[in-house]
Amino acid sequence: QIRKLPTEAIDTLDFKSLSTVSFAGNSITMLPSWIAELQGLRELFLEGNDLSALPMQLSDCMKLELLNLSSNRFTILPDVVCDLHYLHTLHLANNRL
Repeated sequence: QIRKLPTEAIDTLDFKSLSTVSFAGNSITMLPSWIAELQGLRELFLEGNDLSALPMQLSDCMKLELLNLSSNRFTILPDVVCDLHYLHTLHLANNRL
């Protein structure tokens, strides 16, 4: 299980064209801001982690259509979700909302 992602940007040159990323079923507590560099991202699966917040930089993922935040530790809907204009599917089941 992954507990922590690198906080500094990894070499994303090879990853910028990714459309789907899954960190599901880990113990991640924080999503790093470099996720915003994945500008082709359409689907982000983060279910089954220990997240309680999202970085505001996630709004730079302008093409994001699906965001799965189920089974995390959210107590409020993260503000950044409102800035994801192409988002049409949001999963929030099994949080503390």
